[in-house]
Amino acid sequence: MIEPAVALGVKVPYSEENDRELSNTPFPIEAFPEAIQEICHELKRVTQAPIEFLASVCLGVLSASLGKGVVIPNAFRGMRGLPTLQLALALESGSGKTTVFNHALAPFVRWCKEQREINKAQQSSITGQIKLLEKEIQHLTSDLKTGSDYATIQRQVIDRQKELDDLKKKSLPPEYRVEDITLEAMAVQIGINGANGQESVFSVSDDARQAISTLLGRYSKNGAVDDNLLVKGFSWSPHQQHRRSEGGSVNLDSPCVVVLWCLQPDLLEKLIGQPELLSSGFLQRFILDEVFWPAEEYTDPSEFDAVVRASWDHLVDVLLNTYRMAPNPHEVQASSEAKQLLLQYRNSLVGRVNDPNDLKDVRSFADRWAEWAWRLSLLFHVVLHRKEAMAIPLAVETAQNALILTEYYAEKKLAVLSGARLLNERNLNEKILNHMRSVSSGCVSASDLKRARIVHSAEIGRSYLDRLVLRGDLKKTEESPIGGGPLKIRYYLKAFAPFEPATNATNEDSVHTSSSVRNVHSDGGRLK
Repeated sequence: MIEPAVALGVKVPYSEENDRELSNTPFPIEAFPEAIQEICHELKRVTQAPIEFLASVCLGVLSASLGKGVVIPNAFRGMRGLPTLQLALALESGSGKTTVFNHALAPFVRWCKEQREINKAQQSSITGQIKLLEKEIQHLTSDLKTGSDYATIQRQVIDRQKELDDLKKKSLPPEYRVEDITLEAMAVQIGINGANGQESVFSVSDDARQAISTLLGRYSKNGAVDDNLLVKGFSWSPHQQHRRSEGGSVNLDSPCVVVLWCLQPDLLEKLIGQPELLSSGFLQRFILDEVFWPAEEYTDPSEFDAVVRASWDHLVDVLLNTYRMAPNPHEVQASSEAKQLLLQYRNSLVGRVNDPNDLKDVRSFADRWAEWAWRLSLLFHVVLHRKEAMAIPLAVETAQNALILTEYYAEKKLAVLSGARLLNERNLNEKILNHMRSVSSGCVSASDLKRARIVHSAEIGRSYLDRLVLRGDLKKTEESPIGGGPLKIRYYLKAFAPFEPATNATNEDSVHTSSSVRNVHSDGGRLK
């Protein structure tokens, strides 16, 4: 059994060298249930698409097929393990995404069409009930003017109006798959879907440029980012919106939004560069993967294997018909060994997210990895056991495989974030240096940076100051107070550093600074 590298304490520093190594890291397709491996290998044979792209698309389809139909109760930190995934896959245009989507989505698209036909067959009955209720409400409203029991009639009107509103929602066709839609309209559609089953929708696109444009404020009055529903749809959190337009007001108890978007690399960079998406938690929830699809000579393969296609179609159909329309989520219990393994993985990240030289600056991202692991474990478990998933505990081997995939996606997420992290570090370094130039002594401690609200803690400040020392921008002194006490550590701009012998490795060129100190202008000692 392969051990997760993160659980063993392996760090993933953000560097170009590490990115090159990651590009050669094989995708762990062997960690997937056999049914997913089978369809992915067949899709790869026919389309020549990268296996990580194919597997990620299949994960999105399977997550959408489960909807809100299954959970792991009390997974960790009081939360349930949910099957909802949100994925954004970046590929160059023209690589062949549409062909892959057509094959992988085929059973889901067919099911959606069947549901529309079922809904149409129910419309005549619902229309008749709506007309009867409207007439009854008219009569009751008239009785309000002449009747003696005003309170009773008013309650009857309210009750009938609520029934009418519910029927009108059911009369509207459910849409379980959406693409170019505003988030306001998506909320309304989720409400309609809820009247016909579950408050759930699948936002899927093989070219998500329009969806991204909407997310980034194309239809908002002030151009503000609008990601609230997507964030809540990941965690099934209540959502309310109140609009003047008919149907625009909606109260959702626990909306579920599965996302599978393909986008060009430039759009991925645009998303990463949006501070609002970082602070809202939107980017933290998403599995982000920039996929390299190399050009290859193409040899015409035989037709798609009918047995493999039928097996995939059957799997998706079983999940849709067992879970997607379930009125209440089925519950899957995790074995004690599986739960312990998943909790150990979460605990293995604690030291890393507290380490300023590792994941401290992306803690909000790393905090989601354990949650991914629970979700992938649940999805793998249901694929393995299908209708019987509730009767069989989640096995430790399934959790192990989910951790292997989680780790891969976590590393890919760090690779996507590497440029933004480097830019943030450069900006913070410059902010620190500018602050030191404004101080008359040209000297600060790590605590000074915290007091100046440049960093959140002295520990983080010290890590950045030490790196600036290593870069040669600053000098560092350490003093032991007379009579004992904690070591006093000070950081100086090079021109302000006190004279120390050249044998001090940290301040080896400080012998050249004494003349600089003497030549500082007399206006408070500030550098020009």
